Amino acid sequence: MYVFENKEDIPIIAKESIIAVISQTTLNFNHVQDILQKVKELYPNAKIPQSSDVCKATCDRQSVILQNVDKFETFIVI
Repeated sequence: MYVFENKEDIPIIAKESIIAVISQTTLNFNHVQDILQKVKELYPNAKIPQSSDVCKATCDRQSVILQNVDKFETFIVI
């Protein structure tokens, strides 16, 4: 098992290895998509979920923030 946070930290694994990828459910959706794209490039046979593991509620909240980012100077997340 490998745990990493950025696409620059994707581990070097033998291309013929059987690889499955999951993500933490509370990560930034766009960040996860960026990492998954890089994993697909490096390991075309990797098993990657059809949809992100980032939960719908997290995606919805991130979307609302992105839609309103120019309206506020600060966001408080509880």
